[in-house]
Amino acid sequence: MQRKYARELASDMAMARKFRLVVFKHLVISGSTMASRQLSRTILPRSTSPNLFGQHPPFQMDANFGTTAGIAEMLIQNHNGTIYLLPALPEEWPTGEVKGLRPRGGYVVDIKWSNGKLVSAQILAKNGGEVTVKYGPKAKQLSLKPGKCIQFKVD
Repeated sequence: MQRKYARELASDMAMARKFRLVVFKHLVISGSTMASRQLSRTILPRSTSPNLFGQHPPFQMDANFGTTAGIAEMLIQNHNGTIYLLPALPEEWPTGEVKGLRPRGGYVVDIKWSNGKLVSAQILAKNGGEVTVKYGPKAKQLSLKPGKCIQFKVD
């Protein structure tokens, strides 16, 4: 009984970890939709409750946070001073918005999209500094003061 329980516990944590790796490897590097498929075919239907908690007891922080972190990384990435907006937006989410994503560097980002395309992003700099914001081929270098908020729109 103990061994079976350990396998179940490991499975949710391993799936969440694998999902985050798939998001990084396939979406940021190669731009594929592999993470979207992993999310919709494996993570959500097989091991996640509607509230995004893992289905295997006990309450598992690694699995719960790993899945939601992977979902957030589909919507925003931050590497080497560049914030990538909607790097891996799933086709199943053609229209939507998200508020309060916090990429590294002390930024708070709200994103709105429609028909699978970015409509706008609002970026608040808590600490200020230099950052590049990128959406698809469009990139913009920003120099923000602490507390300053800017709108990033696709023209």
